[in-house]
Amino acid sequence: MMNAIADALVFAAAYIGTAPANDDREDVDCAALEGIGAILTSASAQERQLLRDAAERAITEESASLAPRQDLLAAYRAFIESYLDEF
Repeated sequence: MMNAIADALVFAAAYIGTAPANDDREDVDCAALEGIGAILTSASAQERQLLRDAAERAITEESASLAPRQDLLAAYRAFIESYLDEF
């Protein structure tokens, strides 16, 4: 169950980060990503590892697709760098 939650969070953050820019949503999207980051500052080492594993799974799966989306790959890598590497 925890892997599914980690996968969902990583996907949600990547989706928000790659959504088309729109003046109506840009501030909301930015606030959502900042909120995710703020919450993750209290994540345990085990929780951060679950999220890292989820992001790495997402990178592997997207890379193996017939037409990998470079924006998603970049978003998954940014998730690791922004939320997990700073600890």
